[in-house]
Amino acid sequence: MLAERYILVNTVRPMFQALLFGMGVLLAVRLSLSLELGLNQKGVLLTLIRTLGYWLPFYFGLTIPVALFTGLILGFEKMGKANEVASMQASGMGPFSFLKPVLLLTLLITIVATLIYGWVDPLATYARRVFNNGIEKKIIFSVIEENTFYKFGDTTVLIEILDRPVDSFQRIFIHRRLGDNSMETITSTAGKLVQSDDNGRPVLILKNAEKLFVKHLAQDKGSDTSNEAQTSSSKVFSIPLGPEQKPFRKRGYDSKEWTLPELFAASYTKKAKISFQKIKAELHFRLAEIVFVSSLPFLALSFSNLLFQRRTIYRTGMGIIFMICCYQLLLGASILAASSKISPILLFWPAMILYMFLVMLRSYLVFSKPDKGH
Repeated sequence: MLAERYILVNTVRPMFQALLFGMGVLLAVRLSLSLELGLNQKGVLLTLIRTLGYWLPFYFGLTIPVALFTGLILGFEKMGKANEVASMQASGMGPFSFLKPVLLLTLLITIVATLIYGWVDPLATYARRVFNNGIEKKIIFSVIEENTFYKFGDTTVLIEILDRPVDSFQRIFIHRRLGDNSMETITSTAGKLVQSDDNGRPVLILKNAEKLFVKHLAQDKGSDTSNEAQTSSSKVFSIPLGPEQKPFRKRGYDSKEWTLPELFAASYTKKAKISFQKIKAELHFRLAEIVFVSSLPFLALSFSNLLFQRRTIYRTGMGIIFMICCYQLLLGASILAASSKISPILLFWPAMILYMFLVMLRSYLVFSKPDKGH
């Protein structure tokens, strides 16, 4: 038990290090893209944190295969170079004894991968899209600058002094075209820019507003057009900017937003809001992805130098290349299955069965005859 626990600790540590490194790189790239939202927005730090949080499940699921395989193979490599395996075998520990911690690790990783691929990532994907839609509605808060004309539909706005931290302003000019050949000009000494809770579009709240309403009156044929002007004032006046924003669509119009039970139910009833082919393709891709992740500890152990007396870097490199190629083929099969009429069963499972057979065959050969250097 002590030796098995030691193997488990020495393989899990580099696996987590590789996972953290991969997640750090992906989140750093996402952070640089999220900064395009504008550092001068109110609450930008909270916005960045929420943005990265919504991407965490997707990046975690994307990093699991590479980080798991790389971390395990590095951990096995370290134990092999330190001759710790030879010491364990000298104490009576056979090659198949190394399978116990690997099986335990495989079980834990498969459970985590199933939760990520089956529930967490689909729900986080929809939540991320809802959040991004809200960010797009608020983008007006960051584009408005002082002493610059901005046009929103039939409304033109000019703000002289803007206090961005609180979204307030001083001295504003607004010109907008109305129906019935009329237009309206509004000036105000102060106001505030807020987000409407009803329709999601920004609203200007004006104080001490002065309004000039001009209506074109059509005359008889051959005569000039006359105008009718009216002036008024208001202590508080509100004016919306841009078109009315509709609520974001409901979840379920993209197969990536469906959980595993929902995909199973849709495959059984054949009732879905989207193409049934996409439902089947996503379901079989998720299942194949879980099977692929569960095979990685065995693949890493069979390609590592842990049980070989003749160690070489080429064996480790071949294992990494083989793993990356298999995962890329899996991704390619998911795209082909969703965009064609070929059955996902034919695209995924014959190749997955062959892949699992080769992995288990190599693992058996390595464990039964490690000195052969398979």
